Amino acid sequence: MLLPKGDTYETEIAGRFYFHVEITLPLIGPPVRYEGWLLPHPNTAHAQSRPIFQQTLQRALNRGVNRL
Repeated sequence: MLLPKGDTYETEIAGRFYFHVEITLPLIGPPVRYEGWLLPHPNTAHAQSRPIFQQTLQRALNRGVNRL
């Protein structure tokens, strides 16, 4: 079938949250691709946001998801 496909993941590298999103259409290629780093807002303590990421990752792993 000529359905779009995607490659999406997120991870932590050197203490920074990294994400990658790519959508590919058959016969056309990737019309959408972006990636980058998310950094904590200067007014938000990084230590407060880290447990949320870890909880989200743990929930995904519990569901058997190996790529977010």
